Amino acid sequence: MIEISIDGNAAEGFAGRIDYATYQYFEENGISMSDYSRQVDGDDLSEEDKIEIPEEHDFGAAGLFNFTDLWSFGGPRLDDESYITVLDEDSETLWESNLDLEVLEAAGVTLIKEKSSDAVLGSLKPGEAAVIGSRYEEGNVFKAEVEDAIDFDPSTLTIYYHEDDEGVCYATKIIYEDFEVSNDWGDGTVWDSFYSLFANEANQTDDSSTSTAVDNQNSVEITEPAMVIRISQAYRDDMTPQELYDVTRSAWKVSLDRANTIDYAFAIYKGEIKEVYKVAGWHEAGTTFVPVREDILGSGRFEFVGTVAEDAIRDKYLNKSVKHMFKKGAVIPTMYVNC
Repeated sequence: MIEISIDGNAAEGFAGRIDYATYQYFEENGISMSDYSRQVDGDDLSEEDKIEIPEEHDFGAAGLFNFTDLWSFGGPRLDDESYITVLDEDSETLWESNLDLEVLEAAGVTLIKEKSSDAVLGSLKPGEAAVIGSRYEEGNVFKAEVEDAIDFDPSTLTIYYHEDDEGVCYATKIIYEDFEVSNDWGDGTVWDSFYSLFANEANQTDDSSTSTAVDNQNSVEITEPAMVIRISQAYRDDMTPQELYDVTRSAWKVSLDRANTIDYAFAIYKGEIKEVYKVAGWHEAGTTFVPVREDILGSGRFEFVGTVAEDAIRDKYLNKSVKHMFKKGAVIPTMYVNC
């Protein structure tokens, strides 16, 4: 018997088709997928927070994770921050490694890409729409025993994986010799989830070419070291400047080393720059609010403090479009630029 254990990060992801008319209804009414997912999950919402949706468009009423005809996966992230350890029945280490694809390949592990989010979404026909979701976990994200195995040879290990819209890969299936290893999921902790809608809108409206031309004319390239932060799940047209600042600055899963290299943070809603902030520093999530936000303390996330950027920067970027920066169906809310 051997035990295979993986510590680090993992994700469960899904995507499935929905009616294009439903996609349009959500877009035209500005319905947040974050709010909708909370309602679907049965969160205790106040009456004023509940979203009234016609039955024909309430596509997730039976559960969002039922939409899996495009893809469905769950497994460890394949990068150098996740680690695999193989133990024998006496808990002696037989093999250990990080899960960087190049490192695994050098060790003789067979790697097979099953699907790519970009390729799948790119294959949707005009007028086809989809819902996309991911749930992220960290800790001991994989633990399983292979009863009939005695020794371990990484060259007989096969890992199938899914590549998401950001180019991050997640194991979908692990096979050792002839045994498919069943994941008991260890004791990892879910730290966040993201949902979005996507559609191939080609030829769906008479003004589609005009809309694209307007976007292109208003688009801008960010030239400073920056982080763009999509706040679609929290944005409202009537937000105060303080509310916009707070939803932009907190709370994000970032690498502090890299985050500390940025000069500006951009608040993005539906591809449009709503505000730009000069970043003064990053802190543990929840600690810079008054009163301290106990709900996000110890979450492993961070928040920045800063000020509205100088006029020259705001004049350069405010209300400009950066839609071209985002891949189809991208759900990760933060992106580094020039750093």
